[in-house]
Amino acid sequence: MTWNFNYLSGIAKNSETGKAFRVERSMPEDQVSVRTVDGEPHGLESLDLEALTNLCVSECNRYELQGLIQTLFQNDFSRAVVALNKADGRKASVRTLQAWLMPSGRQSSRRCPTWAVSYLRNYRDTHAEEIRTHREFKESQVGLKSPTRVDRVYNGSALMEVESQLAHEERYRQELRSCSISTLPDLLADKLLKIESNYDRLLSNHFALLRSIRSAESLEDLKAKFSEEEDDLNRSNNFLANARRALLSNSEEFASEDGTLPEDAKFTQCINPGSG
Repeated sequence: MTWNFNYLSGIAKNSETGKAFRVERSMPEDQVSVRTVDGEPHGLESLDLEALTNLCVSECNRYELQGLIQTLFQNDFSRAVVALNKADGRKASVRTLQAWLMPSGRQSSRRCPTWAVSYLRNYRDTHAEEIRTHREFKESQVGLKSPTRVDRVYNGSALMEVESQLAHEERYRQELRSCSISTLPDLLADKLLKIESNYDRLLSNHFALLRSIRSAESLEDLKAKFSEEEDDLNRSNNFLANARRALLSNSEEFASEDGTLPEDAKFTQCINPGSG
């Protein structure tokens, strides 16, 4: 059986039968009681009960671990790893923590063990002064520096982003597999042209920034010049996009033989084609 367990509600559902169960865990021991949502005996086979029990314990550990990393280490995964690796015979990495914190059912999700949560509970009691000092330091840094992208992926989001990338790649492959041979060239052309368009825009931004850097006399001047360059790019690209749309749809000026607009066209359409 495959289970879906909601930690907040304590309800587990069997994805095959749709039957729901109420699951409760005794703390700190890994004792789990399972009954139907109506309070009746569960009637599960031993293997199914074991799988549900393990899932419940892992999910409870996951939520508690997330809170411990935040409160003890201010979400600094490297400090959490240093603490956990002091446990005898244990070797956890930053990516281990990320895998423990991934929701169950995800490819990168790994069972969060009770020993890790128990160790950090004990660490909280034995390192109170160190934890307080670190918390005060982190609080003193709030607003001084914005989190970098490295901070975000290192301290939490890496596996979620990797799985998102893999899912996107698989959707792309599936799209190519599912199309017919006759439509494949057009599909590939559309994809490649979109990539080329994005590349051209990035290249234009790159050169705009270089021009701004070369002519700017100060940081504020650089910001102003680059903003002007960006505005120029946006307006010119918008003008080109409107012309392309009208040409492909045979509308506006291209709806007539002589390229003129209808008599009821607004004056702004004459000065700024596509604005109507």
